[in-house]
Parts: sequence; C-alpha cells; structure tokens
Amino acid sequence: MDVDPHTLAGEILRAMRAHARLSQRELAAAAGISVSTVARAERASGAAPSWASMVRAAEACGCEIAVVPAGRQDERLGPWRFDGTRDEGGRHLPAHLEVWRLGRAWEWSSFHKYSCYARPPFPEHSYRMRPR
Repeated sequence: MDVDPHTLAGEILRAMRAHARLSQRELAAAAGISVSTVARAERASGAAPSWASMVRAAEACGCEIAVVPAGRQDERLGPWRFDGTRDEGGRHLPAHLEVWRLGRAWEWSSFHKYSCYARPPFPEHSYRMRPR
C-alpha cells in the first residue's frame, strides 16, 4: 500500500485536532507552530510538517505518536535500548551493529585480545564489527 506522506500527516493532524476539539489557531498556539503549518498539512499542500511539529502537535492534543510493526498492533516500537549509552570518548554505540552489555572482562577479551586477568577497567558495552 503506497501512502503519500503529505496526505497521511494531514489526516493524522486533523484526527488529533478533532480529538482535542481544537481549532487550527488553537492547536498552532498550543503547539508553538504556525497556523499556516497546520493548514498546509491538513490540506496536503506544500511540504509535510516536520517530525518535531507533529510531535509538538500531538502533545498539545493530548496524544502521542507511536510506531507499530505492520500487522502487530499490540506491539509498540520504542527507542533503541542503547540510545543514551556512550563510550569513553563520548560517542554513541553503533546502532547498525549487534551491541551487548558486558558482565566480565573475558566477555570483551575474546574479541579484543584483552587479558581477562589484568586489572585495567573494561568497557560496559561491546559490539561485533561484522554482523552474524
């Protein structure tokens, strides 16, 4: 099924606004977005509203936007469980690789030639450079 993002964004915005019983002007003021953004989105003209605008509008309407796998309405996808985790250099862990939390030094040493008998600290997380 091909869905036009402009049309879908407008339909979702209109449904949220109707749920909250707000006018376009009231929604724009409550969400901190322009009235023209709301109007353009609802009539699917021009560019679709930004993700940030849609999230602010949902919050202003007392709604939340959720992502669910196709055909599985009972399951909601949330943030990646390692999103807030950073390494010692302040970098995010690579989302495209398999990441796991380390419990002992030997879990890390087999991949990195690290002596499991040594005392230096080992990282909290590790990952495989090549997916299985």
